Amino acid sequence: MTQPLEKAVLMGSNGAAPLTSGSIGRLAAAGWRAGRGAAQDDFGMVASSIAFSAFLSMLPLFALVALAYGTFTEPQEVVANLRALTRIVPDEARALINNSLGEALLISDGRGAGFALSIALTLFSASRAGRSLLYGLNVACRIERRSSFVARREVSVLIVLAVAALVTSALVAVSAFAFIARFLPELPFASELTQALFWVGTAAVTAAMLAIIYRFGPARDAPPWHDVMPGSVLATALWLGATALFSIYLTRFGSFGRLYGSLGAVIVLQLWLLGSAFAFLLGARFNVELAGDAALNGD
Repeated sequence: MTQPLEKAVLMGSNGAAPLTSGSIGRLAAAGWRAGRGAAQDDFGMVASSIAFSAFLSMLPLFALVALAYGTFTEPQEVVANLRALTRIVPDEARALINNSLGEALLISDGRGAGFALSIALTLFSASRAGRSLLYGLNVACRIERRSSFVARREVSVLIVLAVAALVTSALVAVSAFAFIARFLPELPFASELTQALFWVGTAAVTAAMLAIIYRFGPARDAPPWHDVMPGSVLATALWLGATALFSIYLTRFGSFGRLYGSLGAVIVLQLWLLGSAFAFLLGARFNVELAGDAALNGD
């Protein structure tokens, strides 16, 4: 009778193993193996492909989302909401995105057959970014077999539609928050509180979206949720940390505009997407290393 009781105490009331020095060591070892595997499998080249495809797809896709959302509200309000959403992007790249989307909103009415054709063409081209992401995910998960062409196309389009729905939902949330804020009294530290809520919300949504992609994206049977959450948390932390460090570097030491001229904003956006893709691949490989370690230990 004492052994089950002792085991229950050691495992915790919910049956999950507590975070001990041994588990921390396993996490660190899995992280080391993930980093070493990233170098051996040339994650840099795979991340470059994802970043380039995302760069070609991101602006047209976001422009269409903004145009669709702009049919229900004023273009100036959409531009303001977009500026609030793109705070995660480095300043130089943010200016490129905001200017491009602002011009698209102001010169288009978002109606007619031309708009419908633009949606179809943008979804078709943006699915290339989804396919690059799925290929990189299979590489990170060490999966040799590939899904059929139709299955890859379907999943990539679903990823693009999910991103579009996420951006649209974020725009609606920003509008609703701004509307509610008009009726609230001015509170001390309101700006700091808004910033904190933005970053916490960004981290939570990113981790949740990564978990879904890690679970259903690779060409394999879907693993349990607890097998994909560690990599999702790691990738989110790496992405946010790299974004913050990159922004600090650009503010204090960066001279991309001086070096590349008018292409400086494009280079900054490409580098940011490259770092984001690398964090995404590392999170997927981290899940694989942890799952393999758990299988060896019989967990």
